[in-house]
Order: sequence, then C-alpha cells, then structure tokens
Amino acid sequence: MDFVTPFSQYYYTGYTQNIYNPTSISYLTNRYTSVYANASYTYDNRFILTGSARKDESNLFGVNSNQKGVPLWSVGGAWNIDKESFYKLDWLPYLKLRLTYGFNGNSSSNLTAVASLLQVSGNANSQPYAIVKTYPNPNLSWEKVAVTNLAIDFATKDNRVSGSVDYYKKQGTDLIGKQPIDPTVGIQNGVITRNVANLVSHGVDIQLISKNLDNLFKWQTSFLFSFNKDKLTAYQNLTGNGSSLVNSGISVSPVIGQPVYNIISYKWIGLDPQTGDPMGYVNGQPSKDYATITSKTPISDLVFSGSALPTYFGALSNTFSYKQFSLYVNITYRLGYYFRKSSINYNGLYNSGGLGNSDFAERWQKPGDELHTYVPSMPSIADAGSLRDQFYLNSSALVGNAGNIRLQNVNLSYRFDTSKLRIIKLSDLQFYIYSNNLQGYIIPSYNLSFGIKAKF
Repeated sequence: MDFVTPFSQYYYTGYTQNIYNPTSISYLTNRYTSVYANASYTYDNRFILTGSARKDESNLFGVNSNQKGVPLWSVGGAWNIDKESFYKLDWLPYLKLRLTYGFNGNSSSNLTAVASLLQVSGNANSQPYAIVKTYPNPNLSWEKVAVTNLAIDFATKDNRVSGSVDYYKKQGTDLIGKQPIDPTVGIQNGVITRNVANLVSHGVDIQLISKNLDNLFKWQTSFLFSFNKDKLTAYQNLTGNGSSLVNSGISVSPVIGQPVYNIISYKWIGLDPQTGDPMGYVNGQPSKDYATITSKTPISDLVFSGSALPTYFGALSNTFSYKQFSLYVNITYRLGYYFRKSSINYNGLYNSGGLGNSDFAERWQKPGDELHTYVPSMPSIADAGSLRDQFYLNSSALVGNAGNIRLQNVNLSYRFDTSKLRIIKLSDLQFYIYSNNLQGYIIPSYNLSFGIKAKF
C-alpha cells in the first residue's frame, strides 16, 4: 500500500489525500536493577530501631555507569512509652513515639539522558521525516526527597479513643521540570526537561477513632485531618515573564516561594465605565492594551491567589448499628485552595459555533453596570479579539475559594441471621442501599445503588 503518494479524492474533484497509514513500529527497552536491605532491632520490648538501604539503577539516566544509580537510605526509631516502669496512666494504656529520617527516589520513564527521534509519516513534500523527541541530557538524574517524620500513637482504656498524629517535612532536590533554553540551539518551544528545581513541604496527618456507644445500639466515629503546604525554593533559569506563568493551577507554576500548583492571574481593575471593556495594568497604570498584558506582564504585576490543591482535607465518618441494621455516613472536606471559574468567551461565541456561558446574562450593557458585574460587554465581531478574552478569562476577577464540605457517602445495610436460612449454607448475607457524592441532595435517584453481599 502506498501511504506516501497523495491520491485524488472520489467525491471532491481537484483535492488529494494520502491513504491513512494505521501501521506503526516501536521498540522500547527499560532496564532497572535494585539491591536493598532492611533491618530491625527491638530492645526489652521498649525501644525499636529500624534501618534500610538500597540502590536503584536505570538505563534512563546518564551516559556513565556511575550516573545511572541513586543510593537511598532511612533510619528510624520507636519508643513504647507505656512499657516503661515510670508510666502510670491507666486511662492511656498505649502510647508510642516514632521518628524516622531518610531519602526516597523517583524517576520518569518519559525522559532519557540520550537523544531520541520520532518518525513522522509526511511533510510538505509528502516524504517521511523524523523530529527530535527528546534532546541529549547527559546530566539527567533521579529526583531525591529527604523525609523527616515524627509521630505519636495512642489508645485510651478499652480503645474508646485511639489514633495517631504525624508531622512530616519533605525536601525535594533535583526535581524534574521545564527549563527555558537558548532558542538558537533549535529546540522546539524553547524549553527542555531537566533536573531544575528544589521543593520543601510540611504537613500534619491526624487520625482519630472513637467508640461513642458500644451496647445494643453502637456508634463509632472516625476523623481524618491532613494539612500540607509546599513552596518552591529553587528553580534554574526561572523565566522573568509573568505572562507565561498565568494558569488555572493544572500545571506547574515555577515561582520561588509559591506553591508548585498555584492560581496565578492578571491583576483586575474592573470594567471601563463607558464601554464595559475589561481593564488591567501595564507599567502600573490602568490599560486595555491586551497584547502587552498577555505577553509582557512582569511577575510583580501578577496576583498569586494561593494553592490550586487543598491544603486542609479529610473526612468525618459515623457508623450507627442496631441489631442487624447498620448506617454509615461519611462527610468529606477540602479547604484552603482556589479555582478559576469559567465565563463567557466572546471569541468562542462568534467563532466556535455559538459557545456560550451563563455569565452572558450578567454582562455589562450600560454605564453603571460595572458597579455590580465583572462580566465584560459584548463586543462587535470586528472587536472580539482573542486577547481581550484571554486577559479576562485569566484575570483575578474569576478566582474563587474552592473550599467545600460535602456529604460524600451514605450506606444503609441489613445483615440477615444466616442461622435461620436453611435452604443454602451462608456465613454472611447482607442487603445494602448506597449513595455516593450527594452534593447537597438528600438521595438523588441517579446516584443511588443497591445490592446483596453473600458469603458461602
């Protein structure tokens, strides 16, 4: 089959097209080797010492054998405080302290230290050609993360309340990211992926389980709380053009001292009271020069709203039981983060088949509307440039708090007394009704399921 030559089309006289080529040939070899050892020693049932060491190697890294591997290790200790002779708290019979420190490693199978090519089936002359897929990167190495963890485990008498509290700190080095490079070297898009960044993060994880009632009617509660905050501490060849950093938090925003996934926006002044056009800043002055705003805004003129990922999150679940009935209710929460809402895109409205948004009804229509709306006026087709929309849709006017608390799961079940079922032998039989992600509704029919669990 000739996949290179363009042939005349049957239905469209004068037009040519290549025959679709579904064949492909690919070959990939990744080689990894690992050696590791773990050790643990317990003294007098009170002190526990642990250690681990390993070395991982991959042919993805470096061009010399001593660049392909990364040594990793960790040490830890635990102290069973409740086993000490001086410990006399009867109401807290279990108390344990833990401390660990070590290094983790990470690799990416999408990168390699040597150049690779990608064959393309045709170009302007209908001849196959190849492009550089990955560029030579002989210094590519593993990402490394130093982790410190301090924790305490506890339980009260009869396990009425039990749980753990963990504090951790992570320091990542040689993290892989995009790095601007001299465009004269001919690299596509002017960026290369390398070990370019350092990151630090810290957080707290808390888990609590309580038996509130433990009679014929039982009630158990589980509470999960997590806090995590990160910031970039180093990034090689960091861009000084703020416009290239504006995003909705779905990609890395490399700004020193800011979260890795951050909501970054253009500063918003408001709407022009005479025309309803959106206004931003150029050189510290109000402006509607959208070409300059969207291409040359310095980092100092950007708005950093905060993390695009929850910094506080967790769940509160309760299980109620009475005889064969059981009810499980789970409430989740995600707080301390932001999002960018969608809005009307006039360029898309005109040129993408009438692509609209409910914000259109709130648009500026006459002087004075700017006092109660942030939605720009509807321009003529001639004035509906994409840069006007680009500025508005990426401005701080559309950033909001993404925090939410929701009733996530509800499960109502009934467990049958299998000793009375003599037709078949069952060890357990349960009927349940389950709903997930309720989003404020009581039990929406489209999100409801039921089933039977049986063990023979």
